[in-house]
Amino acid sequence: MNGKKERYQEAALTLGTVILFAAMVWVLWAYVPRREVRFVLLAGCAGILALTAVRRALVRRQVAEFSGRICEILDSLIAGEPGRWPYVYEDSLTSKVQGKLLQFYDIADEARKVSGRDKKIIQELVSDISHQVKTPMANIRMFTGILKEHDLPEEKRRQFLETMEGQIGKLDFLMQSLIKMSRLETGTFVPL
Repeated sequence: MNGKKERYQEAALTLGTVILFAAMVWVLWAYVPRREVRFVLLAGCAGILALTAVRRALVRRQVAEFSGRICEILDSLIAGEPGRWPYVYEDSLTSKVQGKLLQFYDIADEARKVSGRDKKIIQELVSDISHQVKTPMANIRMFTGILKEHDLPEEKRRQFLETMEGQIGKLDFLMQSLIKMSRLETGTFVPL
């Protein structure tokens, strides 16, 4: 869509230039009586038009070279090769944009590394919590088995139930920690 719009603008600019040049030629022929003066003015206008066209072509070439260099820099950054384009210490637009792109790359790369470290820490914590869940579960199973199979005095029975309640509290804490870790990992929970 933009390419089509640019072509229409280019055609309109060219048509406008041709119409303006034709109008100037008509004005010169209609209002300048001396033939030599007409040709000098016409040559001057043609020279100005030619210089403008040459200048425009040079600017287009510079823009194409600039965008080509920037695309090469971006391609190397996307490929993960920031060292391929060392800082160029010159006062040019390309080196300024290159410097900013390399700064952005460094910031994004550091954020990626931090995110990776955070993810690894969360995975280690989840693994640790999962391992810690086994002990309270084993204790609860053991005390449940004892309570089912043996006829214990009321005092011992209450002691086992209190111990089981403590183990259930540990399990609840570990499960809540796992839920928080999961929410941290998915980004739905932000720690204070």
